[in-house]
Amino acid sequence: MRRVLPRVFATLIVLLGCIAVWEFLIKKSPFAEFADPSSDFVKWALRNKGRDGVYRAQGTFAHPLMLSEFSAICIAFCWMLVFGAKRTISVRLFGVIGVCTGMAALLLSGSRSGYGAALVVVLILLLL
Repeated sequence: MRRVLPRVFATLIVLLGCIAVWEFLIKKSPFAEFADPSSDFVKWALRNKGRDGVYRAQGTFAHPLMLSEFSAICIAFCWMLVFGAKRTISVRLFGVIGVCTGMAALLLSGSRSGYGAALVVVLILLLL
């Protein structure tokens, strides 16, 4: 499990990071057409998408805050792939890609608490 879990989280953040970048570029959730438009929650989630005139990506989550929290967690697992012992070059490269897409998703979410969580995660990992 110790070897599989970081790879699963790295795969997820690469996929979600790409979705977040795509969403930020088109300024619309690619999943909006699959949601029930009569639901009050869906209306709120689709309307509550910006801060100070800047679009905030949410990916597959209901709110940008959730995307940033998940990104911060995934960055830690990807960091493990990059700096873990006995890793091949391809696994380390995949970890670097995961860290980069995780950071992109984190930045595009526009969540200040996500920035803080990622900073704490990186500081803890640097101390280990």
